[in-house]
Amino acid sequence: AAAAAAAAAAADEGSLAEQMRHLSTSAMGLGLGLVPEKPPPPAAAAAVPFSDAEREQLRRLRNKEYLLSSAPDAVAHLLLGVVDIVFAYAYDQRTTGGDSTVESAWTICKLSSQLSWLDEPPNLPACARVCARRSLAFPLHRNWRLVCTVWRDVCAIFALGKGALIKCLLHVRALLEVDETKYLLNRLFLDDYCVWTQRLPDAAVRSLALQLGPCRPAREVVGWPLAELEDIARGDGEAAVAAAQDDSEGEESDSESDGESDGESDSDSDSNSDSDSDSDSDSDSDSDSDSDSGSGSGSGSGSDRNLDGGDGGKASAEREVPLITEVAQPA
Repeated sequence: AAAAAAAAAAADEGSLAEQMRHLSTSAMGLGLGLVPEKPPPPAAAAAVPFSDAEREQLRRLRNKEYLLSSAPDAVAHLLLGVVDIVFAYAYDQRTTGGDSTVESAWTICKLSSQLSWLDEPPNLPACARVCARRSLAFPLHRNWRLVCTVWRDVCAIFALGKGALIKCLLHVRALLEVDETKYLLNRLFLDDYCVWTQRLPDAAVRSLALQLGPCRPAREVVGWPLAELEDIARGDGEAAVAAAQDDSEGEESDSESDGESDGESDSDSDSNSDSDSDSDSDSDSDSDSDSDSGSGSGSGSGSDRNLDGGDGGKASAEREVPLITEVAQPA
């Protein structure tokens, strides 16, 4: 029985190697050259621990048996869908520092052509091209070096084996499950991917990991004039910096001119106030002198009348004395 089991395992390993060889040379397959004659054994993959929440998710998934097409590249097409989703997940992890946000579900669905448009890439170069184009078009952070770094993260995830893939798919599933509308994508893709990946031979995952490295995105295959766009962005940035400097210098000159004008206005107002006070004091002194002269002349004329006209003085005295006597006499 042990010998029969070993022979069956060897036969399965040989058929898997033959299948991956066919996928690498097929026009609709991966198209990146021959894979090693003997894929690495599953035991070479690093053991990936699962949390209690992840184990609970796996227990809730229904166990299904999937009837794939008899085409030799059927497994490759399914793995390309996993590459598409894992790239979007790796991008979100890079940009959020491993702490997913409320925008993570949107970011993953936008970067994944499969989750966004139900589109399956035909081969691995096309998948890399689509991932690069969408990551340079939709998200907030659009940077070519970031795209290359995320692709290296995808290669590292596949090199860890199917355990790492399952963890990534479970995390994506948890993010989409709490979304108002995107939870439907779990019923269409993520649930089946999580179940199917558990039955996938680890050797197939590691064989695909060997082909991901040489197929990293290139500027030439993106189809956009990235160099020209970067030059325009740099020029716009330099122009913006120069404009900001000019604005700051203009504000400084305006503030200095405002200060000088304020100082001149203050000095003018002070001089005006001084002149006004001088004029007021002059007018006051003039009025005082006029009043003094008027009063003096009036008193002089009266005295002259009293001295000259004695009758007038006696009449006034006679009119005043009876009034005083009337008050002094008792009733």
